[in-house]
Amino acid sequence: MLSNRRSTMMVPQQAAAQIQAEIAANAEPTNLPSSMLTATTETLPGFRIKMIMGAVKGSSVHERPKPRKNSSASGFLRKTVSQEARHLTHAIYDARNEAQERMELCAVSMGANAIIGVSFDQSELMGCVQCSVWGTAVFVERIKEDGSFNVVSGT
Repeated sequence: MLSNRRSTMMVPQQAAAQIQAEIAANAEPTNLPSSMLTATTETLPGFRIKMIMGAVKGSSVHERPKPRKNSSASGFLRKTVSQEARHLTHAIYDARNEAQERMELCAVSMGANAIIGVSFDQSELMGCVQCSVWGTAVFVERIKEDGSFNVVSGT
């Protein structure tokens, strides 16, 4: 007899956590979209810088992920040489995204609606992945076709 009861379809909690961890480990690392207009250049085409608010920065340090318990150190080294160490890639992306978010929060608190001259630096510090990001917070206006200006609102 077929049953549609929930109790027959539930996955044990321990197994569910393991399945979710495997899915997360295999997910492609991504850069989060910026919450405001940012550029690595010193100008923004189509915009006029009305006011420079000042330098903004953000940093994040993430502990380097440990290799799995069931793998040996030589196996871990062999894996990192022959293919991507996904857990380390995820740590770098997470640190970079968090640092950028902190920089943007700093810019918003200063009243800026854009950041120009954005630069990133990543390094290893005492076994941790460290990422710093900095730029110049500015208030910009969009240049219209007729030469007048339009204030850009934050997102």
